[in-house]
Amino acid sequence: MKYIYIQFLILSLILIAISCSDNKIDNYDFSPLEPESVFKFEQELNIKDNFFEKDTLIDLPDFTNTIYKIQSSDGVIYFNDSRAIYTLNENLEVKEYFVPNKGKGPAEVTQIFRFDILKDSVIAIANYPEQRILIHDLVNDTAYVLQTKYDNDVLIRNSNNFIALKTNSETGKMFQALSLLDDNQSSFGELFNNQIRSLDMLNAHIDTYNRENFVIAFNSVGYMAGFNFDGSITFLAESSIFPGFIGKYVTRNGISYFDDEGKTITNALTVGENEFHIFTRLFGNKKGEILGSIIDVFDLRSGQYIYSYKLDEEIDEFELVSDSILVGITEQHQLGVWKKE
Repeated sequence: MKYIYIQFLILSLILIAISCSDNKIDNYDFSPLEPESVFKFEQELNIKDNFFEKDTLIDLPDFTNTIYKIQSSDGVIYFNDSRAIYTLNENLEVKEYFVPNKGKGPAEVTQIFRFDILKDSVIAIANYPEQRILIHDLVNDTAYVLQTKYDNDVLIRNSNNFIALKTNSETGKMFQALSLLDDNQSSFGELFNNQIRSLDMLNAHIDTYNRENFVIAFNSVGYMAGFNFDGSITFLAESSIFPGFIGKYVTRNGISYFDDEGKTITNALTVGENEFHIFTRLFGNKKGEILGSIIDVFDLRSGQYIYSYKLDEEIDEFELVSDSILVGITEQHQLGVWKKE
C-alpha cells in the first residue's frame, strides 16, 4: 500500500509540473491583445526591378566603427557609431558633426546608441544602457538630461517634446512621452500580451517623417504599428509578404529559451512621405552568394503592402532622404547612395 501511495504521489507531482510548465509557456504568449484590431493583408509579392539605381559608394573612414543608425534632416545625412554623430559635406566627405563628452556625469554619455536630429538645432541621444535621454540644443549650446528607463531609441516631436522607446518596459507599455517643459512622463503602446517578458522578441525599429506620426516594426514577430505622437494608434498590421512569427518561451531540462523557428523580418526601417520601407531579407543566386537586399514598402496610414524592390548591396541601415534618394550603410562599411531614374 505504501508503495502504491508513493507511486501515486510521484504521478501527481509529475502532472502538477506539466501543468505548471504549460502555464508558464502560456504566460510567454506574445499574441496581440486585441486580435480583431489587427489588419491582415493577403497579397502576392510584387518586386520592381531597377527601382533604385546605385549612384555612389563612399568608403567610411577608419575612425568610424559599427554604424547604429542613419538619419536625414532637411536633406542632410547623419549617422552614428558609439562615439560620435557624423555627416557628409558637399564634397561627400565624412566629417564629425557632434561628439558628446564621454562619461556618466551631466551632459555626458558612455556611448551613443540611437539618436534623432531636428534640422541642425536639436539632437536627442538614447544613452542605452544609462537609462536616460540626452537632449542637446545646438543653437544655444545647452544640454538637458531626462531620466527614463526608456533608453533604447528616441524620436523628436519638436524642440521640447520627445518619444522614447523600450519595448519590454516593466510598465507594459512601449513608449514614454518626455518633455523639457514639465516632469510629466506619460506612457503608451500596450499592443501584445506579456510585453514585459518579451526580451529580444519585440526589439524594433522606429522612424518618423513629418513629426506628427511614426511607425514601429518589430524584429521577430511579424507586426507593424503606426502611432500619432499623442499616443493614439493608427494601425496594427500583419502582412503575408514576410513570415510572421509569435515566439514561445520554452523550458526543457531546466533550460529556458525562445524556440528558434522564427526568422528576423525587420532589419531596418525608414519612413517616407506616404509610405514606409522595411529591409526584410536578402536575395542571392543558386551558389549561395548574396547579391543584395529586398525592401518591402507599406502604406503609412494603414500598413498595407504596396510593392517591393531590390538594392544591389547587403545593407545594415538605410534612410530615405527624399522619395527619389535613398542612402544606406553596407556590409562593407560603405555609405551607398541610390537614386530613382
